[in-house]
Amino acid sequence: MFTILLLVSCYTEPSLQRYFVDSSENKVFQNISLSPQSFIKNAESLSEENRAQLENITKLNVLMLKNDSKNDVYETELNKLNKILKQEQYKPLLNAGEPSKSMEVLYVGEGKQIKEIIFFGNDKSTGFVVARVLGNDLSPENIYKIMLLGNQLDMSELSKIIGDFTQG
Repeated sequence: MFTILLLVSCYTEPSLQRYFVDSSENKVFQNISLSPQSFIKNAESLSEENRAQLENITKLNVLMLKNDSKNDVYETELNKLNKILKQEQYKPLLNAGEPSKSMEVLYVGEGKQIKEIIFFGNDKSTGFVVARVLGNDLSPENIYKIMLLGNQLDMSELSKIIGDFTQG
């Protein structure tokens, strides 16, 4: 009986957090962890209210994998990631795309208590990018307010990193 309890308590489904940790040790991935202050260059020029909205974001983790058609690492990792993101805890918010390109926005949480937002983009000719936005008080209202700031934010550093990934 003890053995069964031990096995059941030790078994957990793979999580996105565990996937990020495991992948960070693999050289085929590009893994970046940033605070909003490090990738938003003009935060100080925003209003106090807008800065407060951004301060709800505590961390951004980005994981990228190029599709190198010479081996099957991309397909294997894509399948692992898709299996993780199909778990019940990852709730879809937005899906768009076509057979060879897709984009999803998911979240973890209940009601107004969102723990993280996940952006997942996949292009079979390039590779995939998955980003986790972690924070405090990531309510739908706060997320919406942050999204409205999009055209006011200078995220050129983050854009350059992702652009370098897709280009070369």
